[in-house]
This record gives sequence, structure tokens and C-alpha cells, in this order.
Amino acid sequence: MTTAITEAPVADQKFVRGLGLLDSTMLVAGSMIGSGIFIVSAIIARQVGSPGWLLVVWIVTGLLTLMAALSYGELAAMMPKAGGQYVYLREAYSPLWGFLYGWTLFLVIQTGTIAAVAVGFTLQWRTYPVVFRIQLSNPANPFWWLV
Repeated sequence: MTTAITEAPVADQKFVRGLGLLDSTMLVAGSMIGSGIFIVSAIIARQVGSPGWLLVVWIVTGLLTLMAALSYGELAAMMPKAGGQYVYLREAYSPLWGFLYGWTLFLVIQTGTIAAVAVGFTLQWRTYPVVFRIQLSNPANPFWWLV
């Protein structure tokens, strides 16, 4: 006795436009952990002086981040429009604040984020084995400047 498993034709399968709890959690965790954890942990550890206090700081900031995420979730449910924080500021205060946020995002926030990722990349790059870096140090290689 054989049973045949049939799948729906490709034309009938549709992409689900939504994120589940696991998907959303992984996006937030990936954004938080990112490259900043390699830089910020050492600075915080120097400031607080002990591993216990370092964990307390991470737990408190994790709870603050969770509250911010829940707040943004509520705002997104109240104002289901494209634009995120720009829309929230525009609707809550005035179009001027939305406009100023948009330009601040473009000129300061995003550029600072890119610079932080670049710092994290270069700090991690320096930890790669010397053999790999020696192979790249040939000026004929287009990536020699990364060494």
C-alpha cells in the first residue's frame, strides 16, 4: 500500500506577507547583537568594573529595548502607513518634526550607523590570521588596502 504525497502547484503557492513571533524576535536580536556587541561590551565592562554589573546593564538595556519595541508595535498598529518614525512624528507633533527627523536620519543617524559598522568590521578584521592578511597584502590584489 503506497501513499502519494501531492504538493500544491507552484502557481497556487503564495508568499505570506507577515512576520511571526520567532521572525520578529530574530530580527530584533540580530539588530541588537550586530557588530556593536563587540565594541560596547568592553567599554561598559571598563566603566562598571565587574561582570555582574555588566550583566545587569545588559538586562536593563534589553528591557528598555523590549519596551521600545512594544511601543513601536502599538504605533504601527495605530498608524499602518509606510514611513515608520517619520510618520509617527509627523502625525503626533507636526510635519516640521517629521521633516527634521528625515533629514537627521539621512545626515546623522544612518551615517553614524554605517561608521559604527565600519569600526566593528575593521576591529574584527585585525583579528584574522596573519597568513590570510599576507596573501592580501600584494598590491596587485584589488583588496590590498584592507590589510
